[in-house]
Amino acid sequence: MNYKTNLKLKKYNMILWSFLGGVSFIVLILTILSLTGVMDVIFSPVMGIAIPAIMVVCACNQIRSYFVETMITYESAGEGVQDEVLALFEAVKKSMAEQGIDQWDEAYPDASDISSDIQDGTLTLVRQGGSLVAVYTLNRHQDNAYKFGSFKDNSDGYLVLHRLCVHPYNQHSGIATAALKHIEEEAKKEGASSIRLDVFTKNPRAVKLYEQAGYEYAGDAYFRKGKFSLMEKVL
Repeated sequence: MNYKTNLKLKKYNMILWSFLGGVSFIVLILTILSLTGVMDVIFSPVMGIAIPAIMVVCACNQIRSYFVETMITYESAGEGVQDEVLALFEAVKKSMAEQGIDQWDEAYPDASDISSDIQDGTLTLVRQGGSLVAVYTLNRHQDNAYKFGSFKDNSDGYLVLHRLCVHPYNQHSGIATAALKHIEEEAKKEGASSIRLDVFTKNPRAVKLYEQAGYEYAGDAYFRKGKFSLMEKVL
């Protein structure tokens, strides 16, 4: 079962329990009103109180479980998560290789990149239900190739997005889009005026992701793996 199908099943299960919980709550209220003489409705204490009360509790637990399992959270990476992040990178590298996208390899990104980002306090972990589903780095560092970009924001208020990736199992579910929105919100809080990034031209899904998020082409850059597009979003 893939991730999107699993999410849909959990959502349908939550909707079903919400319905059952709502009906049970109404039966419970009617029974209480009947017992107090407010309404002339007759329900036995077992059928009208015990069972509906149990159903309401079960429904609340199911609904809570759904939101806990699907809620996306963001946290600054600390020591002790290197192996977890590296495992995510390795999964992404394998997935890209299977798609014929020669962007990441054994040399980049590696453990030293993770350690450096953690030390600088610029690596963010994206979790869903406690599981690591994505990561990204946001800082002020840009490669020398960025100097040749035609950026609209020429101030020093820019931030640069690096290594945003989603675990292959969790892709196509809106996590990357949600992460980009979160990144923009955090950047605005820090007083940033724009966000810059580079995207591999042979990774069409990534290019489309940033275009749909409002990032605009700002020139070309050439790195070890070939041609990249510089992109920018003014906040």
